[in-house]
Amino acid sequence: MLIIRFGFSTYQTKGPQDLETATVAHLKTSFFFSGDQIQDRLGEFVEQLCPTPAVCGLPKVAAARFIQDFEPHDRRYYTGFLGPWRLGQSGTDVYVNLRSMEIEDNQYVLYIGGGITARSNPEQEWEETTQKSRTLLNAIEALQGQETRDWKQETRG
Repeated sequence: MLIIRFGFSTYQTKGPQDLETATVAHLKTSFFFSGDQIQDRLGEFVEQLCPTPAVCGLPKVAAARFIQDFEPHDRRYYTGFLGPWRLGQSGTDVYVNLRSMEIEDNQYVLYIGGGITARSNPEQEWEETTQKSRTLLNAIEALQGQETRDWKQETRG
């Protein structure tokens, strides 16, 4: 376990807990420990977390190799970590990001995936992945609506 490899003698966990957004429910587990133990190694610690089992699977090395060998596309911005890095102050909150969007000139590229297991139902996985996309699609729709309103105001002068 990563926490043990980095020499944490004490830590607490909370979860898994259900965390719901407007369109999707997630499982969340929080880990609490003193940042003093990794003050100079935070980047290394976060790097070792990635990819998480939710992203890659287990065992990590074999699963990552399988994905690299058989996925026909680059995951690019599919996953990563988000959060402020401020250990010297009140602490830091780092979150695993499982969905993201890349905005290019006149194009939005969504990075969304599903967790496929031996027990997965392909139709249900597709539906879940579609639901996961709603948050980003709603953001695009809101942005486009704002751009339309801004354009109308500009043309009215």
